Amino acid sequence: MEGLEKAILVLLKELGVPGAIVSIKSKLYGDLEILYGYAKIETKEPMKIGLPFRIGSITKTFTGTIALQLYDEGKIVLDDPINDILLGIPNGKNITTREVGAMRSGLFNFSELPEFQAIVKENPYRIWVQDEMLLLGVNHEVYFPPGEGFHYSNTNTIILACAIERLADGSYEQELCERMFNPLCLKNTYYAAFIKEPCINGYVAKDNGKFMNVTEYNDSWAWSAGEIISTVGDMHKYLKKSIANHQTLSDDATAQQRYWQTSEEVNPSVIRRYGFHLMKLNNYLGHNGSLPGYNSFILYSLQTQTSVVIVCNIQNSISELGPANEIAYLIVAALQ
Repeated sequence: MEGLEKAILVLLKELGVPGAIVSIKSKLYGDLEILYGYAKIETKEPMKIGLPFRIGSITKTFTGTIALQLYDEGKIVLDDPINDILLGIPNGKNITTREVGAMRSGLFNFSELPEFQAIVKENPYRIWVQDEMLLLGVNHEVYFPPGEGFHYSNTNTIILACAIERLADGSYEQELCERMFNPLCLKNTYYAAFIKEPCINGYVAKDNGKFMNVTEYNDSWAWSAGEIISTVGDMHKYLKKSIANHQTLSDDATAQQRYWQTSEEVNPSVIRRYGFHLMKLNNYLGHNGSLPGYNSFILYSLQTQTSVVIVCNIQNSISELGPANEIAYLIVAALQ
């Protein structure tokens, strides 16, 4: 692990990351904990394990799990049309819930729209409601016919959450608490558009080499695709209790979650696959997260019982790479 630690520190420096936590817990390889840089640049607040951060698209694994719990309960049939649950989705009679969960619906990713990006840039404190994001995504030209390709799209996750609210007893937030946060004892995890201080502050790199603090930005646009806030400790707990041991799903639903329909090589040493709102890097299960100010990754290897949590307080490095993503690829290649 000493060689891996040195390689991670070199990479963090090369990528110009202001602050990061890399936490590895493994029965086979031992433990590694790196606290790098600052949680708050302005006051030189050091990184601390217990500080919360925005987990971004790791939220998708929570949303996908709840949808699969509804499958366990007989309320969702994965290969039936999504318009059996939600009306108003163009071509919804030909898009299945499985295709929505596997990012194979072809529906446009609303967050890629230039007009959406312009609004967020002009007013990052704007409050969004889910219908706005949904309409932006479903009313745009599709990438491909349902099932004929893969395109990562936040619109799919908004649709899943709308389906959850349609079929379950409460709001998306209530279902998160009752089905995930409380049963898994994630006491430092919550759902909110704003993050509470003290926390790991998030930054954007400026052209002058300085960093702009974006911690107070409103992330309501991310909703079910990225609005959860958590800590390193809770993410380790979540990996072991939910993703690794599938305490939240039946064996059947777990198999549906891990039905890998898409595969791509991210580098010569790492293959990335995608299931039902779940990612796989080689033998590691998990997901990444990316929001203004934050890039994170959680991973778990069933074979080596290795749990990995990475958080960087910048979305993209000076070389436009997601730093947590690059660190994850490094770790997965080193700890096979």
